[in-house]
Amino acid sequence: MRWDYSGDHPYRLYFTGHSIPNSQAASGENVATSFYYVDIDPVSGVQSVPVLIHDFSVEFPLSGTYPTGGYSSTMILNDVEGDSSNDSRYWTWQVRGPYDHSSYDLSTALTYKRYAIIVYDKTTNSLVGRFQRDCAGVSGVCTVYDTPSEAYPYIPAPNMTESSPLGVKAIVDWGRASSNPSVLSGTWVNVGGNIWSLTGYKALTSSNSVFGKFSVDGVRFVKVGSGTGGTSLDIVGENQYTVNNVSNTIYVQLAGGIDPNTKTVIADWGSRPDDLGTIADGPKACSKDFSECFRIGNSEEHSGWAWGLGGEEMFVSQNSGNDYIESVDITSSTSAACNLISTLASNKVSCGIKIARLYPTFSKSGDSSYPVSVHFGKVYDQNKRGWALLDTAAGYSDTWFANQIIFMEIKAFDAVPAPREWRVSPTFNTTYDYRSEGSGALNFDGTQVWVTANFGLPKISNANEVYSVFLPENWHDVLTGADVVAPAAPSGLSVQ
Repeated sequence: MRWDYSGDHPYRLYFTGHSIPNSQAASGENVATSFYYVDIDPVSGVQSVPVLIHDFSVEFPLSGTYPTGGYSSTMILNDVEGDSSNDSRYWTWQVRGPYDHSSYDLSTALTYKRYAIIVYDKTTNSLVGRFQRDCAGVSGVCTVYDTPSEAYPYIPAPNMTESSPLGVKAIVDWGRASSNPSVLSGTWVNVGGNIWSLTGYKALTSSNSVFGKFSVDGVRFVKVGSGTGGTSLDIVGENQYTVNNVSNTIYVQLAGGIDPNTKTVIADWGSRPDDLGTIADGPKACSKDFSECFRIGNSEEHSGWAWGLGGEEMFVSQNSGNDYIESVDITSSTSAACNLISTLASNKVSCGIKIARLYPTFSKSGDSSYPVSVHFGKVYDQNKRGWALLDTAAGYSDTWFANQIIFMEIKAFDAVPAPREWRVSPTFNTTYDYRSEGSGALNFDGTQVWVTANFGLPKISNANEVYSVFLPENWHDVLTGADVVAPAAPSGLSVQ
């Protein structure tokens, strides 16, 4: 659900229909694949009847066969986060499919599948971008990429999708792929029914029981059974395997019941190793038609948006691969400047400008055992350049950075003079777990920060409230003045 940002409809809310029942369909559309708006009366608070904008079952019909049809159980969504362009014109969505186990491995099998990523232009009421595994016979724009970690016709599920603030790029937030292959040497035992077992595999896989790929002499096997509690009874056909974490045993069945002791069995406990170097390897900024995509971050991590001094769109994120906060100009692959900082198999990258180091800067007495979580806001106003909004969450409050709203200057952390940090306000929040971490969001003109707070009350009380921190209207002018010394805090700060 998102407000209209165009300025033409200040009380309009947009939403996708998977959150409402089919009985509320406006005109016989498929609710789960439809895009709507409602207008809110600013006096009474009463909302209008939902108005249908577009039903994407037209482009992704149930009838027929893939790729021109056969799209079952579909819905459109950003997933956990994601926003439209700042004028509410462009929207980047995932086309989600069924809850399907037809995949290669445990790490991707137990999830809803994705058919496609699309970019929708609300002004022209049309798709301007569509990416999927096959485009044969599909009318309109459609781009094919191979994502071999998922069984055809599906693509790996990103953490979220969104359009960049200016709408020039589609952001697809995939996690990074990696490869950690382990040869399962040892004695395989025939347990009957052409099924073989190997006990003690965890000594060979660094205690990992979830594999991104499992193969025998290069032939990929399909994971069967539930979770990591599999037994030989789960195997019902050739080229299947299952894992039992408790008994430290793997079961396999080769074609023709062949003895695996004569084969090379590899369990790769990396993340989607077959996607290394593909479009689905790490977060990507793509042209709206998906003809060009390039990497903009290490992995699917907390992120937000800011503006460069020249008005560039800056993707700001936490990089767990090198412990920095990075700000990335998404204009091109050159400006994104992603470089490998690990082995190719581990696939960790650094991108853009490192504006702060999480450890030891954001750590209690330089001790990494006292972590802080960082969330990022979105600076909508393109005139508020050179500063990123972040809020921190920690289980303690006796350091300057814990549970704070902070504006951070977009500047290399080791520059002289150093980048400045404006600590706006405490969040008045105690963190108990991920869901209780405070979150901050900037309003459209950059004059208020909305933040959640529990005031340290016990988690069981569910005492979360929302507060607005009013910023001085001239805060950006003050902070971007010619004086290189950090100015005094702007006057007029208030919390309501």
